[in-house]
Amino acid sequence: MSNKTIGRIAAAVAITGASLVAATGTSQAEDCTQYGTNVDGGFLYTNGAVPYRRGPATGCASTGNRSGKAAIWCSKYNDVGNLWYYARDISSNVVGWVWAGNVSRTEGSNHRSC
Repeated sequence: MSNKTIGRIAAAVAITGASLVAATGTSQAEDCTQYGTNVDGGFLYTNGAVPYRRGPATGCASTGNRSGKAAIWCSKYNDVGNLWYYARDISSNVVGWVWAGNVSRTEGSNHRSC
């Protein structure tokens, strides 16, 4: 095979690979259909108004921002290793996933997994 042919094959492979990445994205899609049960019994307090999400990932839709105290139902680490709490906001009864980085403290949690 000539160097010119090898160069053409390499270019075709590079274009195909770039097209495949563009079509599928660079990471696996988040599972935003995850739910938990009320088994923890603890509470969390947020760092101001934070999003409650439909799944344990920042790519999941938000049900709105809430602040203050929430009842922890359960918790889990997502696919990239971040801790999330499935919780119910005390003032509005909105239930959703809260990233641990948005939590200032927890109390009375038994750390039950979802």
